[in-house]
Amino acid sequence: MDNDRQSILILSGRSTRQHPVTLALSQFFEVVTVERMDEALALLRTRDFHAVFADVGDFLPLERGLVGDKSSLILNTIGEGVCIVDSDGRCSWSNDRMRKFTPEVMDRVRQICNQARTLFSSIHSGPGAETTQPRSKKYALQVDDRYYELMASAVVGDKNDIRQVVAVVWDATSSRKLQQKLDAIDAAGRELARLESEAIAKLVPGDRLKLLRDKSSASPRT
Repeated sequence: MDNDRQSILILSGRSTRQHPVTLALSQFFEVVTVERMDEALALLRTRDFHAVFADVGDFLPLERGLVGDKSSLILNTIGEGVCIVDSDGRCSWSNDRMRKFTPEVMDRVRQICNQARTLFSSIHSGPGAETTQPRSKKYALQVDDRYYELMASAVVGDKNDIRQVVAVVWDATSSRKLQQKLDAIDAAGRELARLESEAIAKLVPGDRLKLLRDKSSASPRT
């Protein structure tokens, strides 16, 4: 293989097979010819080509195959679970991260998506609803000692019907437990302030003044 020449992939078809252009390209490029669609897709996944020469009837399926590969790559590397629940309440597709959740989590997600589809169907049924009504809703769920958050989005059809619900799910256990600790600290602080206020209210004026002086002297100076 000449590393100085750019590569062109040719998917042999009725028009491209033995086409004069094919022969001419080989004078200027490294030409790689394959007979089948799966061979072309495999090469395009692993090698860089300057151009692809294919019949019109083959080009669109080839392009769709590549777009599908890239979409799957993105959906499997974003770190969150993604699934599609159809109008029958079944999970028709899910990414790798989603499939790693427990069956209990998957069932809860599917149930929430069905609830979301019912909600979206009710608010998207009126005239002009496609532009004025929300298409996404955030949910929270708990399974055992784990907390999850879910963003459900409606897939709206041409007739303004809800065909599917797409859900993005992530484990929010760490952030939820941190928030619970912060809430507990805040509640304890407010209770302490209330108790201190009640204690001060019971003091006579002279004792209140002495307490304020003691607090002032105990405060760190800058």
